[in-house]
Amino acid sequence: MAPQEALSVAEQTLELLHSAAPMLALLGTGCLLFFTLCRSGTAHFMRERIWRLLGGSEEIDNTFLAERWREIKDLESLRYKTGIRFANLDDAMQMFKWADELGVSADDLMKSAKYYNPSDRSFANPKQKSKALLGMFLVFGLLLAWMLFGFLALTDYALLKVKQTSTRIWTDGETVMPLNRLQWSMTLDDCAKEITFLPDAHDRKVVCELFKPETKEYLQQAVTSQKTVAVIFEVLFGVLFGLVMHWQNKVALAQQIYSKSQAQKAATPPLSAA
Repeated sequence: MAPQEALSVAEQTLELLHSAAPMLALLGTGCLLFFTLCRSGTAHFMRERIWRLLGGSEEIDNTFLAERWREIKDLESLRYKTGIRFANLDDAMQMFKWADELGVSADDLMKSAKYYNPSDRSFANPKQKSKALLGMFLVFGLLLAWMLFGFLALTDYALLKVKQTSTRIWTDGETVMPLNRLQWSMTLDDCAKEITFLPDAHDRKVVCELFKPETKEYLQQAVTSQKTVAVIFEVLFGVLFGLVMHWQNKVALAQQIYSKSQAQKAATPPLSAA
């Protein structure tokens, strides 16, 4: 049998990942630039790099203008480092004072920056309970996918697809089974019999060809490709799992800061009417 008659699903996936690698690299670079622009709120850093590349001077001779430019760069830097869109440097100083009064470290506040409003120094409710349910759903889905690809990484059965009919089968060279392993199984002895559970003649021909000794090397290559793809996705799901858990920890931290801000607001006596 020509191995092309039964294509390895893993080989197709590897070819797709390989062909998409340049586009993924370009997309990743674009995402990093977009993230930086959104976080800092300006593109001064990019324009400054281009200006220096073209031979422009780094410093401004005028003292007053140089001081204003440093303030702009400080504001951009603070926006990027904290993730908070301050309108000016005074807003940033007020944020640190507010955190000190609340008894919250600046590091913890920066981890929860999306809930902080610098205009009125308020902290939004992160709604931890609802996000905890979403987190549990995501964790369950990732663990399920991780177990599935873990099985693919450990099994010595290759997952193949018959090219002409798109029928998916498992085989180790001794036994062939459908995608749902409980439906039927077939060995070399069955090829001499009249098979009723595999009605398609082309599928029967391909399955019987898989038992020939010359296909053993092809099946070993298919299993190796399958294990490689499975390990790649195992790592990917592991990273996603870590990100979900990190997000849950940040929400829990934000909930604590929100509770402190509400307690402070309740303890602060209202201003008397003039």
